[in-house]
Amino acid sequence: MALTKKKGTKATPKLPDINALKQVNSNDAGAFYNSLFSAQHKVEYANKDIALSNIRTNPDNEIFRNLDEEDDIRILSEDIKRNGLMHNLVVFPTEEEGREVYVLLSGERRYRALKLLVEEGDTSWQIVRNCNVITTELSDNEKKVLLYSANLQVRGGLNDEAVRRKAVSEFIECLQKEPYNMNRVDALKAIKSVSSVNPKTIDRDARLEDKLKGSLKELLDAKFLSRSECETYLRFDDEKQEEIGQKYQELN
Repeated sequence: MALTKKKGTKATPKLPDINALKQVNSNDAGAFYNSLFSAQHKVEYANKDIALSNIRTNPDNEIFRNLDEEDDIRILSEDIKRNGLMHNLVVFPTEEEGREVYVLLSGERRYRALKLLVEEGDTSWQIVRNCNVITTELSDNEKKVLLYSANLQVRGGLNDEAVRRKAVSEFIECLQKEPYNMNRVDALKAIKSVSSVNPKTIDRDARLEDKLKGSLKELLDAKFLSRSECETYLRFDDEKQEEIGQKYQELN
């Protein structure tokens, strides 16, 4: 998808490559969506000033939201106060109780920083200027792919192993649905092209999330067991894995 104000011909979108997504923190405000997908599938948008109170967070971003510390948001708010909003928010319109509101596709941390500024008395940010409002109709799955593509690149490769593992697994599911219709192998290749994470690490993430079962996965998420330990148990069937997990829980 290429973000454009001109009317374009719709075609099956391709996943953005890593070079496109690297522009997120270095390009002009909000312009990185121009490079996200193939130019054959154009996404129209409009610039609009939006009341901060009319912007909503995206439920699909919850898995990444857990990575954000309050101190990070405060530091970002201080930077915005000094230097202004350097990257536009990207949103899509939806209806809520009979009125139009806007859901974030890019910029939740910036949005939270703006909310903090307003809460602390800086009313100049009650209106967010020049939001990029996507006006082309996109499926829920296309929106989720846009969101996951950006997050996998801009969050430093997702250093939290549990979050990255779950994100990779969910992303694979998205790419196996319309309009992408990829098989699992091609979905993994596409994710590797987006993420700065080592490709072998992504393979391990996907394998663990897919094949590790029950209690063992809970113990891995809780960091009671290491990745290496859990990988040794993948050769066992589900029943044996659950038995091993229960033994560990008794020890714990």
